[in-house]
Amino acid sequence: MITENNISGKKTIDATGKIVSPGFIDLHMHGQNLGAYRMQATQGVTMALELESSVLPIDEFYAGQAKKNLPIHYGAAAAWTFGILPLSMPR
Repeated sequence: MITENNISGKKTIDATGKIVSPGFIDLHMHGQNLGAYRMQATQGVTMALELESSVLPIDEFYAGQAKKNLPIHYGAAAAWTFGILPLSMPR
């Protein structure tokens, strides 16, 4: 139950027997591209995060994602896994 108060809106939807949710958060998403995010949106995901291996440099990740006009929220962690690579190795 959302509320015990009488409420009304412009449109009423009968959700009897359905799951009503403000959205789902995917904590382990691979494929941070527009197509992958669109697929997530069709499945009710409103935020997709890369929290497994994470990304570095994290500022470049966020700058790149911001340019894509993505349909859902996104995020990633900055893990030490990639931070310990020697500077001579490709990132």
